[in-house]
Parts: sequence; structure tokens; C-alpha cells
Amino acid sequence: MLSEVPEGWSEKELEQLLSVSTPGFWGKEAGVEDTDILVLRATNFTKGGIRYETAALRSFPNKKIEQKKLEKGDLLLERSGGSAAQPVGRIRYFDAEGAYSFSNFFQLLRVDEAQVRSHYTYYMLDHFYENGDTVQLQKATTGIRNLAYKDYLSTKFLVPPLTEQKRIAEVLSSVDESIQATQRLIEQAERVKQGLMEELLTGGLGSEAIERGEVPEGWQSLTAKDLAEVKGLQTGPFGSQLKANEHIEVEEQGACRVIMPKNIKNGQIDFESASIITADKATDLAKHALEMGDVLFARRGDLSKVAIYYGAKESICGTGCLRLRPKKELVNTHFLRFLFTNHKAIDWLHANAVGATMLNLNTQIIGRLPVLLPPIKQQEEIANALMALEDFCFQHEVRLSSFAKLKKGLMDDLLTGKVRTV
Repeated sequence: MLSEVPEGWSEKELEQLLSVSTPGFWGKEAGVEDTDILVLRATNFTKGGIRYETAALRSFPNKKIEQKKLEKGDLLLERSGGSAAQPVGRIRYFDAEGAYSFSNFFQLLRVDEAQVRSHYTYYMLDHFYENGDTVQLQKATTGIRNLAYKDYLSTKFLVPPLTEQKRIAEVLSSVDESIQATQRLIEQAERVKQGLMEELLTGGLGSEAIERGEVPEGWQSLTAKDLAEVKGLQTGPFGSQLKANEHIEVEEQGACRVIMPKNIKNGQIDFESASIITADKATDLAKHALEMGDVLFARRGDLSKVAIYYGAKESICGTGCLRLRPKKELVNTHFLRFLFTNHKAIDWLHANAVGATMLNLNTQIIGRLPVLLPPIKQQEEIANALMALEDFCFQHEVRLSSFAKLKKGLMDDLLTGKVRTV
């Protein structure tokens, strides 16, 4: 794995750097065994941290408490779990107050402080994971991915002197603090947005009142079909109308994008990832064309994917999507997007979709979707308030991405000795 050892550094197997390595324990329901304790699971792992407040309360025999109780500076390694998009082998640094343990999908790693600092070891192993090096060490059994732990322990890593480890960890920790602070702001804004959606999209009455049939004063109780122009609800072309070999690789004059569910990301259309067809083929499929202000959403799979088409690229509604062309005088398209992504609307769509293996929608189902519509001026005010929060989140997501790139660059330089801190 290692090609060159920097001056003053050493090369050691991970196992040589540990004083304790022990698997996790799930225990029993709270109150059954000797002592209750908070147990961390994979769901408590956040991007670069641990969400302690959602740990599960379990009970352990006292002997297990002694063996499995976490200490500040311990490292938690995910030995089982993962997915195709998220390989097993994630590592987290434990830094909480109070009594915590960890589930049987984890392995506790406690370092030998005479050789390595815990925080440095965390970044060393996180860098190993982020570089994709645990992928070759995972084995899949019955749908669960397991880390080849013996091979993991025998992996060789670069170990600088303790003083340099401390400086490296301090530099990376400062970036992590910025990442976590930004992430907290985003999460807080998302919670505010969800609360606002509940308040604003129900006219202040709340979901329970709406379910009882109450309608806010001045609002209309309609269906999605009422909001659409004549023939404004349209699914994408059938597979027989647009074959795979009719997509082109290189964009040409008049070429047209085909928007599929995979091209709808965070309420936006990602035109760069969309496939392309010729102008002639787009003319053949003219009834599926998108116009400025059309609302496009997935009609299969993830039914919460909704976006507004702003006309940036000539496009048609793809096979997996459905287009709603709203009556401009009746509805604000931005408001309509929030209306369709509201959890009550999504719940209704899931309950009324068809299909055993994958949920599917059609124009008839969408047309029956019940909606509450305020006056157009109020729609604009609601949409503007919610879009302001979305913009706040977007700006901070950009900052988060910048911090992540900075951290990766620093890890590549500092943990390999390319850049020295002495």
C-alpha cells in the first residue's frame, strides 16, 4: 500500500497501534438486565460525526458494561452493514460525556497512546476509508457487507512522531469544526422549513384540521387536475416510442434533453446528466415537450422528486416522469412544487400508487390528488418564504462542499507526509 516512508516516520500495521479491540454488544430491552446504557448504532453516524441524542437505550449485564463502555477518544469501526453506495468500514471518533456503548455491528478500537494519538489515528483511518480502500476488504453475505477485519488489522499505515501527529490532528479538527457547524445550520434550516410547510400549506390550521375537512378562509379545495391546463397532465413516451439506440452521445444543433427521475436532484433538473436525442426525434415526441413553468416529477420509484422546468435546455418529459402544465392565472408553479413535496401529498401518492415491486403513478392518479389552493398572491408569498430557506440551505451546502474538498486535500498532503507540519 505504501510506496515511501517520510523521514522520521515509521510504517506499522494497524494491529500494532491498538491496546484494545473488542466487538460490540446489543444487549436487551431497557430494564431487563443489570444496567441501562445508551447504545450507538450505524444510524447514529452522521457525515463526519456521531448523533448521540438518538442512541438506543438498552440494558447490559454489569460484566458487559465493564467490557463495552466507551471512553473519550475511542474509535468506532463499522464492521458490518454498508451498501453499494456506502462501503463498510466507516470510522468515527467518540467524544461524548456520559455512559455509552456500541452495537454488535461495530468494533471498538482503543489506541496505544505511547505510539499514536487517538485523533490522528481517526483521521488516518478515515482517509483510508474515504479513498475507497475498504472496498477491497469487504465481503457480502446474505445482503450484509462485512469487513475482512483481520486484513484490516494487518494493513500498514504511516506513523509520524507524536508531536507531528498532534499538529496534523489539530489542523484537520479545525476544518471538521467548520464542517459540523455548517451541517448543523443546514439541519436547523431544514427543520424550520418543514415546520413552515406544515403551517403555510394548511393556512395555519394544521394537518389534523385539514384531514377533518376544514378549509382555510379564502382557500379552494381542488384536485391536481383542476390546476392543470387542458391536456396539461402528460406522462413521458413509452419505451417503444423512444428506444435506447435513439439517444445520441454528442450534442448537435437542436438536440434535446430527456429528463428522467435520476436527473431530478434536490428540486432541480440536472441537465448535464440527462441523455440527449436529435431535434428530429424531439419533433416526433412534441407532445412530451417541456415549456417554461412546467412541473416535472417522478412517476415511479422516489415519488418525492419534483422540479420546475425553467427552459435552460430544450427538453422533453422522459419515460419515468410526468408533466403538469399549470394554469398560470390560477397557480404559482413554485408554490405547486412545495405542494407536491409536502409530506401529506407524498403520503397520499404512496397510498394511491400502483405496482407491487415499484410504485407507479399515472395521470389519472395524479389528477385525483387533493390540494388546498390559496389566492395567487398568498401562493407567491408562501413560495418566496420557502425558497428563501432553500437558498439558505443551498448556499451552506456549497460551503460544506468547499470545506470537504479542503479537508480531503489536507488529508492527502498531511497524512502522507507530502506536506510536513514541522
